[in-house]
Amino acid sequence: MTQTFARITDEMVERARRRIGIEKPVRNATWEVASKDALRHFAWANGDLNPLWTDAAYAAKTSWGGLIAPPCFPMVDHMTPIYPMPLERKSKGEGFPGLMAMISMHEFTFHDPIRVNEPVQTLEKTVGIVDTNGRADGDLVVKADWEQALKAADQRRSNDSGRMVDQVQDFSMYASGKLAATCLLHYARVERGVVKPEEGKFKNLDLPKYSASDLQTISDAYENEYRRGDDPIGWDDVVEGKEIPAVMKGPLTSLDMTVYLSGVPMMFNMADRIKHLFLHRFPAANFPDPITNVPDVPERAHWDTWMANTLGWPRGYDFGPQGSSAFSYMLTNWIGDDSLLRELKVWRVRPLFMYEAMWVRGHVVKKTRTPSGAFVDLTLRAETFHSQEAVYEGTARVELRFPAQGKS
Repeated sequence: MTQTFARITDEMVERARRRIGIEKPVRNATWEVASKDALRHFAWANGDLNPLWTDAAYAAKTSWGGLIAPPCFPMVDHMTPIYPMPLERKSKGEGFPGLMAMISMHEFTFHDPIRVNEPVQTLEKTVGIVDTNGRADGDLVVKADWEQALKAADQRRSNDSGRMVDQVQDFSMYASGKLAATCLLHYARVERGVVKPEEGKFKNLDLPKYSASDLQTISDAYENEYRRGDDPIGWDDVVEGKEIPAVMKGPLTSLDMTVYLSGVPMMFNMADRIKHLFLHRFPAANFPDPITNVPDVPERAHWDTWMANTLGWPRGYDFGPQGSSAFSYMLTNWIGDDSLLRELKVWRVRPLFMYEAMWVRGHVVKKTRTPSGAFVDLTLRAETFHSQEAVYEGTARVELRFPAQGKS
């Protein structure tokens, strides 16, 4: 069976632009309450064993007096499942049917920690539709301020990598009615079947091979991972120009992807009858297996080689939000229980492909005392284990909070 692929049209872009500024609750919110179970599912989906998120007895002894959510917890509502919905409701045709959403950038601002058992609600709105030809083959995002990118909205792609549209969504999560976190999420809509894997940017990317020494290095990184915990960070503990303790992620497997979806659902989290009803109603989202003809959804590209090949990529790849969570994980390990991650901006430079591992690193740029508190700014980089090629880059700001009994 020959698979045909959707193409971005001017009509799709204009329909999407008409939704700019319209705010609404997210569909099928993952959690309505930040329960202990919800926090555990999210933390463990990201491989995070920090007891501040999951151990009530431990958390009760901290300055928070109980469990709080990992900073990036609000991303559970960024790509919520499309279905189910009332069967009689008709589609408005305002999306990009048949076109995968490739998450390319997160811009988080964290206001207040979400506490266990708080009711949560997320509101979303489109703030920009960028239709640009400024993307190199294989890249997911152009490193430019998104407002500048919006000025190029009327440009059209003309090269052989196909047309790309960057959707910019504003997500705001409220806990007990109070704003907890905001995020500008960029995701690129890309056309499939344009670049062949043997001709694309990653045509020479071989499967990684891990020696006994490599595996020992990875094992040592996991066994000896640094976590400050209840030892308060002091002003003098922060040295400008110094690297903070790195963390390891991967090697990425299909199990990692499955576990991630258990805590951070994506658009196509659906099975059996629900999946059948969705594909029957939205046939453009059906990408049947070329051998068995079994119906399936675009999300399979993350673990299915044939589907990944339609993007010009050699094999499955990570979801994208995992990179932001990895940086958050490293930063909260470093700052300990009392201090807070306040800002996190992450660019996805390229996918982390199946079986690749990556080091997650951060460097202190500067520390500042202001009337509102003590802050540290950092640059971030996640790089492949073998080639040290950038996978994610970013920046962060943390607030150092010193308990009365701690360092000053």
